[in-house]
Amino acid sequence: MLGTQCLVFSPDKKYILVGKRSLSEIYYPGAIVNVGGMLELNDLEKQPKDALMREVYEEIQIPLKFDASLKAILVGWNKISVTFLISTTIIASHNFDYKKEVIPADKNEFESNLYWISVNDIKNLLPDQLFDGLNYYRSELLKS
Repeated sequence: MLGTQCLVFSPDKKYILVGKRSLSEIYYPGAIVNVGGMLELNDLEKQPKDALMREVYEEIQIPLKFDASLKAILVGWNKISVTFLISTTIIASHNFDYKKEVIPADKNEFESNLYWISVNDIKNLLPDQLFDGLNYYRSELLKS
């Protein structure tokens, strides 16, 4: 299984888009997660960046820069999945307001809508509260 997770940042890179997984999820129930999902078979026919960003665009309907960069390759669920952790920012001309802007989320997968959290607040969360991509990002923040 191949997947993608994306660290979606505000234009000033002070906030990151996250959601809380449904408690009924088998894998990391209730964890705070960044956007992403599993690649589809036809994604393998695309350029890597296009394939990874397709899933991100499917999850959120806000304008993103097409400047995604690879942050890590993670071994995931039961050590049988590979996840590409990428990052991008929303387009600066988008009228961003972290206090008001919520992004509708799949109610089967998430407890509520996606929301923005301060990058600094991620440092204060416990590793077991975070899905693997955010956990990796948190560990990188703590190193700096």
